[in-house]
Amino acid sequence: KQWSFDDPPIALKLASGTTLFIVGVLGIVGNTLVILTILRILQYRKTLPNVLIRNLALVDLCAIPFTYTPALISYFSNGYKGGKVACNVHSFSILFLNYTSLAIVTFMSVDRYLALAQPFCYEKHLAPDGIWLKVLYVFIFGIAVLMAVLPMTGIAQNVLHYPGSYCLFTLKSVTNASLAYNSVTFVILVGFILTITLCNLSVTAVAYKLYCGAQQMRYLQDPGRVKGKVEGREEIALIRLSIVLMVLYLCCWIPFLIRLMLGLIGRPFSPFLDFLSARAASLHSILNPWMYAVLRRQYREAFTFLIQQTFSVLSCGLLRRPSSTFDEIIGAPGSKKDFVVESGSRKSCEQHAVLMKKENEHTDLSKREEGES
Repeated sequence: KQWSFDDPPIALKLASGTTLFIVGVLGIVGNTLVILTILRILQYRKTLPNVLIRNLALVDLCAIPFTYTPALISYFSNGYKGGKVACNVHSFSILFLNYTSLAIVTFMSVDRYLALAQPFCYEKHLAPDGIWLKVLYVFIFGIAVLMAVLPMTGIAQNVLHYPGSYCLFTLKSVTNASLAYNSVTFVILVGFILTITLCNLSVTAVAYKLYCGAQQMRYLQDPGRVKGKVEGREEIALIRLSIVLMVLYLCCWIPFLIRLMLGLIGRPFSPFLDFLSARAASLHSILNPWMYAVLRRQYREAFTFLIQQTFSVLSCGLLRRPSSTFDEIIGAPGSKKDFVVESGSRKSCEQHAVLMKKENEHTDLSKREEGES
């Protein structure tokens, strides 16, 4: 049967509403766990990556009620509620929060790259409370607000999209104004995705180089030493994190970019595929927090602690409380498990980068002295 915007199948609406509700709950739980964890970490170690993780979790947490609620109401009631005003507010929330989230993720990728490629400059100039960071926030906020407001002014009209559950700017370039707006949107999104991809590929290459260099240094220090799984695990963890995050964002946003490009060139499209591309793009706010639990042991243990503690309180002590304290899990100073909080893999790689640069400088100096003699 041909998909019709006027008459979406009831089964599709129920399935879409149910899955949206489930992923929404997962997103709220995941982002709440990240916020509780990172707020405690920031009490002991306020670093730029931790500040960015906190801000990203706050934005993603806000995105779920503001963007999912109108869609859920439309799925389980008779059509979209609120008229044109609600449609504009819904579109503004989707655009503003997604632009802000993507901008923060992009900057996190750049931050990881600079920490490894330029460790001296990074430690000297990039601080979590620096004025440049406040200027960057104002710039991101301004661009996000501008791109979210423009469709409300008539430059690109907000319309209801299939299956009648969410509002967004029209993806068809029917006027010169909408063509210009859609083109700018496409360029901005491509810029975000390319930056994230290139930075994560560069981080992977640098981390692999540091891993090889560290293995060589260990062998030179102790030739008879047997290489184990523990050696180089920090670099391997950073490589895995970079690759997974890159693939995640490509999978979430490439379908929407393809859909936007089809609208720019005037090619026909299926309303159902339009719906799938928008749903895929919305998943990044849900998947972000759970990636920390999957890829970082510290967050995984913190999530487990918070969930066990919550169920223990709700059961009035019938369920066992966690054996460790929250401070021990996050590695607070003076605790039994005092390890680097923000990202052990990243910090270790930064130290390797500094050591290797110092060693290279020392080697070059020795060669120059030998040449002069």
